[in-house]
Amino acid sequence: LTLKLAIKSVREMKPAQILVACPVAPAETAEEIYKLVDQATFLEADQNFLGAVGAHYLSFPQTSDEEVIQALTKANQKINDFPK
Repeated sequence: LTLKLAIKSVREMKPAQILVACPVAPAETAEEIYKLVDQATFLEADQNFLGAVGAHYLSFPQTSDEEVIQALTKANQKINDFPK
């Protein structure tokens, strides 16, 4: 869902192309993403995905709410500063 919303948001900016690179996703989701973008690459599109992205990594620490808010605030500032 997060990636789909990101694609929707980027599409509103009217880019020439939308390219997606994603390390791992359920096979069904990968198929949906392929239809939404110009090009997509998945290192692993798992038919038996159990919903735990972290299970595919040696280290997958959690991100705090504060870290997410800071990252989104910083990204929003960059978007607002981007020449139109």
